[in-house]
Amino acid sequence: MPSRKTGTQGSRSTEHLFGLYFTCYVESLPCPPPGSDGLPQAWQLQDSLAAEIAEESRPDSLLLLEHPHTYTFGRRGNAENLLWDEIELARRGV
Repeated sequence: MPSRKTGTQGSRSTEHLFGLYFTCYVESLPCPPPGSDGLPQAWQLQDSLAAEIAEESRPDSLLLLEHPHTYTFGRRGNAENLLWDEIELARRGV
């Protein structure tokens, strides 16, 4: 039977599934306000969590992050690879 323990920092549960035991830890982390550029805060958070994991003071973690729409070209990409003209780019705020 799963055991659940909840504290101010998050909740931890041990689940039995397919003959294996998994320990899950769920924690709410601070989020920047909608519409802001949260990238610096996300990088800082990832760096601090990685340091804690390396020090073994935090279990391995999975972060699920959402960011604004991003257009990438890769190393060999350039503006000629875009399918939109300047008017469409401006309309979309790119």
